[in-house]
Amino acid sequence: MPETSCGQFQPPFKSPTISVIIPVYQEEAIIASLLCNLGELGADEVIVVDGGSTDRTVEIASRYARVLIGPRGRAIQMNAGAAAAKGDVLLFLHADVQLGRAPPGACGPRKHRREFRYPFRERGESGTGIHHHQPLAPEMRHFLW
Repeated sequence: MPETSCGQFQPPFKSPTISVIIPVYQEEAIIASLLCNLGELGADEVIVVDGGSTDRTVEIASRYARVLIGPRGRAIQMNAGAAAAKGDVLLFLHADVQLGRAPPGACGPRKHRREFRYPFRERGESGTGIHHHQPLAPEMRHFLW
């Protein structure tokens, strides 16, 4: 493996590229803020998939991102964006999201993380539509920073 100047080993592969896909409809008031945010963070590819907006969403988004126009429907728009994306990783966002950089040390040891598990209910209880009588499998857990 190649070594870096500080003696740490570098993997012999390139970092994955990230394609950000944003399904939108009538988002002229907020889309520029997200797209500027993604530009500041250095997104590899940004694709906005418009579902037939009649406002200025397409005009505004086309200043910052590749814009696709198709039928309205979140899943249809997400699939269209995924089919057009070139990145190794696909990140789907809502138009009202703002991403930030992780604070220093956020990716540190596990003791700094809070563990969250999806709630589970006893068989037959109503509410979430999730019916388990045992805790969910480890792969169903998420970690919040």
